[in-house]
Amino acid sequence: MGVQQGRTLTEADAEDTLPQDWPRNARDKLLAVCEERRRAGLPESLKRSILQAWWPLLSASSFLHLIEVVLNFVPPLIIKSIVYFVESGDTNVARGIMLALVFAIVPLAQSIFMCHFIINCRRVGMRTWGATSCLVFEKTLRLSQPAAASFGPGALTNIMQVDTTRFDFCFFHLNFMWSMPLMLVLGVGLLYGELGPAAFSPLVLMGLMYPLNDWLLKRVMKL
Repeated sequence: MGVQQGRTLTEADAEDTLPQDWPRNARDKLLAVCEERRRAGLPESLKRSILQAWWPLLSASSFLHLIEVVLNFVPPLIIKSIVYFVESGDTNVARGIMLALVFAIVPLAQSIFMCHFIINCRRVGMRTWGATSCLVFEKTLRLSQPAAASFGPGALTNIMQVDTTRFDFCFFHLNFMWSMPLMLVLGVGLLYGELGPAAFSPLVLMGLMYPLNDWLLKRVMKL
């Protein structure tokens, strides 16, 4: 955001966001869900309240990521079909054009799904970040003087500005907990169809190298 040096920032300098993404509204939404859970007799849980508050957006982002992961394995199959089409001497022009179009469109579609996946995850992260920051700030205003002194201003500021910031990318990385194993299974499955049992050699090599990598990582962390 380009701002002239020495000029005071105003509301016009802030980028437009949806009202649902405003920290004030996100805080109200999260508080409403927490109150609903309390009235229903459910245990208090920030994690479950966040999931309940914005599960439609989280579900949509996970679905978009699933399509992106599946499309990631389409180009190798298309390349295989193109190579077979060329080597077989097939003169069906329509089939050749179709393969070329699919080969060009799939990466574009994958990029579109990936961008929307990132946007939705960041929106949930931004809402959670803003809501929790507001809640922590409001909690600090209700602390008594001895209680506030026991924490110290540095610890409270660190919670509001650093700890809550971790929610920003939390939901983006959370999806990779299920997509990475899925990509591993799909990748090994495609390799097995082409190479047979030799497709498992990278997994065996990874298992053998794990103790060495773990030892090197521990040595680096001690430096």
